[in-house]
Amino acid sequence: MGGAVARGVDNDDLVDNLKKEEYISSPSVEKAFRAVDRGDFFLPEDRDSAYEDHAWRSGTLHLSAPCIYSKAAEALDLNEGLSFLNVGSGTGYFSTLVGSILGPNGTNHGVEVYPDNVRYACRMVDEWVRTTPSFDRTAFCYPKFVAGNALLLNPTYRNYDRVYVGAACPQEYIEFFKGLLNVGGILVMPYENQLQRIKRVSRDEYSMRDVLSVSFADLILPSMEERQDRMATIEIGCNPVSLQDCCRLSILTAVGSLPTERLRKLPLPQSLQLFLQSFREPDVITNKLAEKRHAAERLRASMVRPPKRVRKRDDDDSQVENDSSEDSSDDDETGLLALRHPLFIRIGQIGGLGIMGNIGPSSHPPSSGVHDRGSGE
Repeated sequence: MGGAVARGVDNDDLVDNLKKEEYISSPSVEKAFRAVDRGDFFLPEDRDSAYEDHAWRSGTLHLSAPCIYSKAAEALDLNEGLSFLNVGSGTGYFSTLVGSILGPNGTNHGVEVYPDNVRYACRMVDEWVRTTPSFDRTAFCYPKFVAGNALLLNPTYRNYDRVYVGAACPQEYIEFFKGLLNVGGILVMPYENQLQRIKRVSRDEYSMRDVLSVSFADLILPSMEERQDRMATIEIGCNPVSLQDCCRLSILTAVGSLPTERLRKLPLPQSLQLFLQSFREPDVITNKLAEKRHAAERLRASMVRPPKRVRKRDDDDSQVENDSSEDSSDDDETGLLALRHPLFIRIGQIGGLGIMGNIGPSSHPPSSGVHDRGSGE
Protein backbone atom coordinates (compact mmCIF):
# COMPACT_ATOMS: atom_id res chain seq x y z
CA MET A 1 0.00 0.00 0.00
CA GLY A 2 1.29 3.45 -0.83
CA GLY A 3 2.51 5.23 -3.94
CA ALA A 4 0.09 8.12 -3.42
CA VAL A 5 2.86 10.73 -3.49
CA ALA A 6 6.11 11.10 -5.38
CA ARG A 7 9.36 9.78 -3.98
CA GLY A 8 11.32 12.30 -1.94
CA VAL A 9 15.01 13.09 -2.33
CA ASP A 10 15.26 13.29 1.45
CA ASN A 11 12.90 13.44 4.43
CA ASP A 12 11.99 17.12 3.96
CA ASP A 13 11.23 16.53 0.29
CA LEU A 14 8.96 13.60 1.24
CA VAL A 15 7.08 15.83 3.72
CA ASP A 16 6.70 18.50 1.03
CA ASN A 17 5.11 15.91 -1.26
CA LEU A 18 2.75 14.72 1.50
CA LYS A 19 1.69 18.33 2.10
CA LYS A 20 1.18 18.96 -1.60
CA GLU A 21 -1.19 15.98 -1.85
CA GLU A 22 -2.94 17.07 1.38
CA TYR A 23 -1.99 14.01 3.41
CA ILE A 24 -0.49 16.43 5.93
CA SER A 25 -2.53 19.50 6.80
CA SER A 26 -1.85 20.54 10.42
CA PRO A 27 1.33 22.39 11.50
CA SER A 28 1.96 20.03 14.45
CA VAL A 29 1.92 16.91 12.24
CA GLU A 30 4.14 18.60 9.65
CA LYS A 31 6.62 19.61 12.35
CA ALA A 32 6.71 16.05 13.73
CA PHE A 33 7.29 14.49 10.30
CA ARG A 34 10.12 16.91 9.61
CA ALA A 35 11.70 16.36 13.01
CA VAL A 36 11.73 12.55 12.78
CA ASP A 37 13.66 11.36 9.75
CA ARG A 38 12.02 8.21 8.39
CA GLY A 39 15.40 6.94 7.16
CA ASP A 40 16.75 6.84 10.74
CA PHE A 41 14.47 3.87 11.47
CA PHE A 42 15.48 1.78 8.45
CA LEU A 43 18.23 -0.79 8.31
CA PRO A 44 21.33 0.86 6.79
CA GLU A 45 21.24 -1.34 3.69
CA ASP A 46 17.63 -0.31 2.95
CA ARG A 47 17.86 3.41 3.68
CA ASP A 48 17.83 4.35 -0.03
CA SER A 49 14.15 3.39 -0.15
CA ALA A 50 13.19 5.30 3.02
CA TYR A 51 11.68 8.28 1.19
CA GLU A 52 9.40 6.33 -1.12
CA ASP A 53 5.71 6.28 -0.38
CA HIS A 54 5.68 2.52 0.10
CA ALA A 55 5.62 0.14 3.02
CA TRP A 56 8.94 -1.41 4.06
CA ARG A 57 9.47 -4.88 5.47
CA SER A 58 12.57 -6.78 6.55
CA GLY A 59 11.92 -9.99 8.44
CA THR A 60 9.52 -9.08 11.25
CA LEU A 61 10.31 -5.35 10.97
CA HIS A 62 7.68 -3.30 9.19
CA LEU A 63 6.89 0.33 8.39
CA SER A 64 3.65 1.43 6.75
CA ALA A 65 3.71 3.87 3.83
CA PRO A 66 4.19 7.57 4.74
CA CYS A 67 0.76 8.45 3.33
CA ILE A 68 -0.87 6.06 5.85
CA TYR A 69 1.09 7.35 8.84
CA SER A 70 0.35 10.95 7.91
CA LYS A 71 -3.39 10.30 7.53
CA ALA A 72 -3.40 8.35 10.80
CA ALA A 73 -1.60 11.17 12.64
CA GLU A 74 -4.08 13.73 11.32
CA ALA A 75 -7.07 11.53 12.20
CA LEU A 76 -5.80 11.03 15.77
CA ASP A 77 -5.98 14.79 16.40
CA LEU A 78 -2.90 14.71 18.65
CA ASN A 79 -2.23 17.36 21.28
CA GLU A 80 0.22 17.90 24.13
CA GLY A 81 -0.34 15.92 27.31
CA LEU A 82 -2.51 13.15 25.83
CA SER A 83 -2.03 9.43 26.50
CA PHE A 84 -1.29 7.30 23.43
CA LEU A 85 -1.15 3.55 22.74
CA ASN A 86 0.49 2.16 19.60
CA VAL A 87 -0.57 -1.44 18.90
CA GLY A 88 2.16 -3.02 16.79
CA SER A 89 4.83 -0.40 17.51
CA GLY A 90 7.37 -2.11 15.20
CA THR A 91 10.47 -0.01 14.56
CA GLY A 92 9.35 2.78 16.91
CA TYR A 93 9.06 5.33 14.09
CA PHE A 94 5.39 6.25 14.53
CA SER A 95 5.70 6.28 18.34
CA THR A 96 8.59 8.73 18.01
CA LEU A 97 6.54 10.94 15.69
CA VAL A 98 3.67 10.98 18.17
CA GLY A 99 6.04 11.59 21.10
CA SER A 100 7.28 14.80 19.49
CA ILE A 101 3.68 16.10 19.56
CA LEU A 102 2.59 14.84 22.99
CA GLY A 103 5.35 16.70 24.83
CA PRO A 104 6.92 15.76 28.18
CA ASN A 105 3.62 15.47 30.08
CA GLY A 106 2.06 12.93 27.75
CA THR A 107 2.01 9.12 27.88
CA ASN A 108 3.48 7.17 24.98
CA HIS A 109 3.09 3.37 25.09
CA GLY A 110 3.81 0.80 22.42
CA VAL A 111 2.98 -2.93 22.41
CA GLU A 112 4.81 -5.20 19.97
CA VAL A 113 4.40 -8.96 19.64
CA TYR A 114 8.03 -9.59 18.60
CA PRO A 115 10.63 -8.96 21.36
CA ASP A 116 13.40 -8.44 18.79
CA ASN A 117 11.39 -5.59 17.30
CA VAL A 118 11.06 -4.01 20.73
CA ARG A 119 14.82 -4.09 21.17
CA TYR A 120 15.28 -2.64 17.68
CA ALA A 121 12.81 0.17 18.41
CA CYS A 122 14.53 1.10 21.67
CA ARG A 123 17.88 1.19 19.91
CA MET A 124 16.54 3.33 17.06
CA VAL A 125 14.87 5.83 19.39
CA ASP A 126 18.06 6.15 21.47
CA GLU A 127 20.11 6.63 18.31
CA TRP A 128 17.68 9.22 16.97
CA VAL A 129 17.81 11.16 20.25
CA ARG A 130 21.61 11.06 20.27
CA THR A 131 22.16 12.11 16.65
CA THR A 132 19.38 14.65 16.04
CA PRO A 133 20.80 18.19 16.48
CA SER A 134 17.38 19.78 16.89
CA PHE A 135 16.19 17.30 19.51
CA ASP A 136 14.73 18.94 22.62
CA ARG A 137 14.20 16.48 25.46
CA THR A 138 11.99 18.96 27.29
CA ALA A 139 9.46 18.82 24.44
CA PHE A 140 9.42 15.06 23.83
CA CYS A 141 7.42 12.17 25.26
CA TYR A 142 9.71 9.14 25.28
CA PRO A 143 8.03 5.94 24.07
CA LYS A 144 7.79 2.99 26.41
CA PHE A 145 7.70 -0.31 24.54
CA VAL A 146 6.39 -3.60 25.87
CA ALA A 147 6.81 -7.03 24.28
CA GLY A 148 3.57 -9.00 24.15
CA ASN A 149 0.27 -9.44 22.37
CA ALA A 150 -1.86 -6.29 22.60
CA LEU A 151 -5.01 -8.41 22.64
CA LEU A 152 -3.93 -9.52 26.12
CA LEU A 153 -3.96 -5.98 27.52
CA ASN A 154 -5.98 -5.70 30.70
CA PRO A 155 -8.90 -3.46 29.60
CA THR A 156 -9.73 -2.54 33.20
CA TYR A 157 -6.19 -1.43 34.09
CA ARG A 158 -6.12 1.85 32.17
CA ASN A 159 -7.64 3.69 29.20
CA TYR A 160 -6.04 5.99 26.62
CA ASP A 161 -6.90 9.25 24.88
CA ARG A 162 -5.58 8.01 21.55
CA VAL A 163 -5.05 4.48 20.18
CA TYR A 164 -3.52 3.43 16.85
CA VAL A 165 -3.68 -0.17 15.65
CA GLY A 166 -1.14 -1.08 12.96
CA ALA A 167 -2.77 -4.29 11.71
CA ALA A 168 -6.23 -5.31 10.49
CA CYS A 169 -8.58 -5.93 13.40
CA PRO A 170 -10.85 -9.00 13.42
CA GLN A 171 -14.54 -8.35 14.00
CA GLU A 172 -14.55 -10.02 17.42
CA TYR A 173 -11.97 -7.56 18.80
CA ILE A 174 -13.56 -4.28 17.68
CA GLU A 175 -15.28 -3.79 21.03
CA PHE A 176 -12.08 -4.66 22.89
CA PHE A 177 -10.17 -1.77 21.30
CA LYS A 178 -13.09 0.63 21.62
CA GLY A 179 -13.14 -0.20 25.33
CA LEU A 180 -9.53 1.04 25.70
CA LEU A 181 -10.62 4.61 24.98
CA ASN A 182 -11.36 7.36 27.45
CA VAL A 183 -14.54 9.30 26.77
CA GLY A 184 -13.59 11.77 24.07
CA GLY A 185 -10.79 9.46 22.94
CA ILE A 186 -10.01 8.50 19.33
CA LEU A 187 -9.14 5.08 17.89
CA VAL A 188 -7.61 4.76 14.40
CA MET A 189 -7.33 1.25 12.99
CA PRO A 190 -7.68 -0.70 9.74
CA TYR A 191 -10.95 -2.62 9.42
CA GLU A 192 -12.49 -4.15 6.28
CA ASN A 193 -9.90 -2.48 3.99
CA GLN A 194 -10.54 0.96 5.46
CA LEU A 195 -8.53 3.01 7.93
CA GLN A 196 -11.32 3.92 10.35
CA ARG A 197 -11.55 6.71 12.89
CA ILE A 198 -13.68 5.88 15.91
CA LYS A 199 -14.41 8.50 18.58
CA ARG A 200 -15.88 7.65 21.96
CA VAL A 201 -18.56 10.29 22.40
CA SER A 202 -19.89 8.99 25.73
CA ARG A 203 -19.65 5.84 27.79
CA ASP A 204 -21.77 3.81 25.34
CA GLU A 205 -21.82 5.97 22.19
CA TYR A 206 -19.26 6.06 19.37
CA SER A 207 -18.98 7.91 16.07
CA MET A 208 -17.17 6.35 13.10
CA ARG A 209 -15.87 7.46 9.70
CA ASP A 210 -13.54 6.11 7.03
CA VAL A 211 -10.21 7.87 6.57
CA LEU A 212 -8.41 6.02 3.79
CA SER A 213 -8.60 2.81 1.77
CA VAL A 214 -5.85 0.50 3.01
CA SER A 215 -4.65 -3.09 2.96
CA PHE A 216 -3.10 -4.43 6.19
CA ALA A 217 -2.03 -7.85 7.43
CA ASP A 218 -4.21 -9.25 10.22
CA LEU A 219 -3.37 -8.94 13.90
CA ILE A 220 -1.69 -11.97 15.39
CA LEU A 221 -4.20 -13.58 17.73
CA PRO A 222 -3.15 -14.95 21.13
CA SER A 223 -3.15 -18.71 21.54
CA MET A 224 -5.73 -20.49 23.68
CA GLU A 225 -3.07 -21.10 26.32
CA GLU A 226 -2.20 -17.39 26.42
CA ARG A 227 -5.85 -16.43 26.79
CA GLN A 228 -6.26 -18.78 29.74
CA ASP A 229 -2.99 -17.77 31.40
CA ARG A 230 -3.63 -14.86 33.75
CA MET A 231 0.11 -14.22 33.95
CA ALA A 232 0.07 -13.37 30.22
CA THR A 233 -2.13 -10.32 30.82
CA ILE A 234 -0.35 -7.04 30.02
CA GLU A 235 -0.47 -4.03 32.31
CA ILE A 236 1.78 -1.13 31.29
CA GLY A 237 2.91 0.95 34.23
CA CYS A 238 3.38 4.73 34.17
CA ASN A 239 6.37 6.97 34.86
CA PRO A 240 4.95 10.09 36.52
CA VAL A 241 6.89 13.30 35.99
CA SER A 242 8.79 14.38 39.10
CA LEU A 243 8.19 17.75 40.75
CA GLN A 244 11.76 18.74 39.92
CA ASP A 245 11.22 18.02 36.22
CA CYS A 246 7.93 19.94 36.27
CA CYS A 247 9.77 22.96 37.69
CA ARG A 248 12.52 22.65 35.12
CA LEU A 249 10.01 22.47 32.28
CA SER A 250 8.19 25.54 33.58
CA ILE A 251 11.46 27.48 33.77
CA LEU A 252 12.42 26.43 30.25
CA THR A 253 9.02 27.46 28.94
CA ALA A 254 9.43 30.89 30.53
CA VAL A 255 13.02 31.78 29.66
CA GLY A 256 14.61 28.81 27.90
CA SER A 257 14.10 30.24 24.40
CA LEU A 258 16.02 33.46 25.10
CA PRO A 259 19.30 33.99 23.19
CA THR A 260 22.34 32.80 25.13
CA GLU A 261 23.87 36.29 25.51
CA ARG A 262 20.63 37.74 26.85
CA LEU A 263 20.19 34.75 29.15
CA ARG A 264 23.61 35.35 30.71
CA LYS A 265 22.66 38.93 31.58
CA LEU A 266 19.62 37.88 33.59
CA PRO A 267 20.02 38.04 37.41
CA LEU A 268 19.71 34.25 37.80
CA PRO A 269 21.62 31.90 40.12
CA GLN A 270 24.62 30.33 38.46
CA SER A 271 23.17 26.84 38.77
CA LEU A 272 20.00 27.91 36.94
CA GLN A 273 22.10 29.54 34.25
CA LEU A 274 23.97 26.26 33.80
CA PHE A 275 20.74 24.31 33.62
CA LEU A 276 19.33 26.52 30.86
CA GLN A 277 22.60 26.53 28.93
CA SER A 278 22.92 22.74 29.17
CA PHE A 279 20.43 22.39 26.32
CA ARG A 280 22.59 24.56 24.04
CA GLU A 281 26.16 23.74 25.06
CA PRO A 282 25.95 20.22 26.52
CA ASP A 283 29.67 19.40 26.32
CA VAL A 284 30.79 22.64 27.99
CA ILE A 285 28.15 22.37 30.69
CA THR A 286 28.95 18.72 31.38
CA ASN A 287 32.57 19.67 32.15
CA LYS A 288 31.43 22.47 34.46
CA LEU A 289 29.09 20.10 36.25
CA ALA A 290 31.90 17.61 36.73
CA GLU A 291 33.97 20.32 38.39
CA LYS A 292 31.09 21.22 40.70
CA ARG A 293 30.53 17.57 41.56
CA HIS A 294 34.18 17.17 42.56
CA ALA A 295 33.93 20.32 44.67
CA ALA A 296 30.84 18.92 46.39
CA GLU A 297 32.69 15.70 47.17
CA ARG A 298 35.59 17.65 48.68
CA LEU A 299 33.09 19.65 50.76
CA ARG A 300 31.47 16.50 52.13
CA ALA A 301 34.88 15.05 52.92
CA SER A 302 35.78 18.16 54.89
CA MET A 303 32.59 17.80 56.96
CA VAL A 304 33.74 14.51 58.50
CA ARG A 305 35.14 15.32 61.94
CA PRO A 306 38.75 14.17 62.44
CA PRO A 307 39.51 11.75 65.29
CA LYS A 308 40.11 13.32 68.70
CA ARG A 309 43.76 13.94 69.44
CA VAL A 310 45.24 12.57 72.70
CA ARG A 311 48.12 14.33 74.50
CA LYS A 312 50.23 13.56 77.54
CA ARG A 313 50.02 15.67 80.67
CA ASP A 314 52.78 16.14 83.24
CA ASP A 315 51.15 13.58 85.51
CA ASP A 316 51.25 11.06 82.62
CA ASP A 317 47.47 10.86 82.69
CA SER A 318 46.04 10.53 79.20
CA GLN A 319 43.25 12.92 78.46
CA VAL A 320 41.40 14.04 75.37
CA GLU A 321 42.61 17.45 74.22
CA ASN A 322 39.11 18.91 73.90
CA ASP A 323 37.62 17.56 77.11
CA SER A 324 33.86 17.59 77.13
CA SER A 325 31.03 16.18 79.12
CA GLU A 326 29.49 12.78 78.45
CA ASP A 327 26.38 14.45 77.10
CA SER A 328 28.44 16.56 74.71
CA SER A 329 30.28 13.45 73.48
CA ASP A 330 26.99 11.76 72.76
CA ASP A 331 25.87 14.83 70.87
CA ASP A 332 29.03 14.78 68.78
CA GLU A 333 28.52 11.14 67.85
CA THR A 334 24.93 11.87 66.94
CA GLY A 335 26.13 14.76 64.78
CA LEU A 336 28.57 12.51 62.95
CA LEU A 337 25.81 10.02 62.27
CA ALA A 338 23.65 12.84 60.93
CA LEU A 339 26.43 13.97 58.62
CA ARG A 340 26.63 10.47 57.19
CA HIS A 341 22.90 10.12 56.76
CA PRO A 342 21.94 9.70 53.04
CA LEU A 343 19.56 12.64 53.22
CA PHE A 344 22.29 14.95 54.53
CA ILE A 345 24.71 13.69 51.88
CA ARG A 346 22.08 14.41 49.20
CA ILE A 347 21.65 17.92 50.58
CA GLY A 348 25.40 18.35 50.39
CA GLN A 349 25.34 17.25 46.75
CA ILE A 350 22.61 19.73 45.93
CA GLY A 351 24.49 22.44 47.78
CA GLY A 352 27.65 21.70 45.85
CA LEU A 353 25.92 21.61 42.49
CA GLY A 354 23.54 24.49 43.06
CA ILE A 355 19.78 24.52 43.48
CA MET A 356 19.12 22.40 40.39
CA GLY A 357 21.18 19.38 41.46
CA ASN A 358 22.49 17.15 38.66
CA ILE A 359 21.34 19.22 35.72
CA GLY A 360 23.29 17.77 32.85
CA PRO A 361 21.46 16.42 29.81
CA SER A 362 20.39 12.80 30.23
CA SER A 363 22.15 10.33 27.94
CA HIS A 364 19.29 7.85 28.20
CA PRO A 365 15.56 8.45 27.85
CA PRO A 366 13.69 8.08 31.13
CA SER A 367 10.93 5.88 29.83
CA SER A 368 12.06 3.93 26.80
CA GLY A 369 13.26 0.38 27.19
CA VAL A 370 12.47 -3.26 26.76
CA HIS A 371 9.90 -4.70 29.12
CA ASP A 372 8.80 -8.28 29.36
CA ARG A 373 5.24 -9.14 28.61
CA GLY A 374 2.97 -7.99 31.38
CA SER A 375 5.80 -6.85 33.56
CA GLY A 376 4.50 -3.33 34.11
CA GLU A 377 6.52 -1.10 36.36
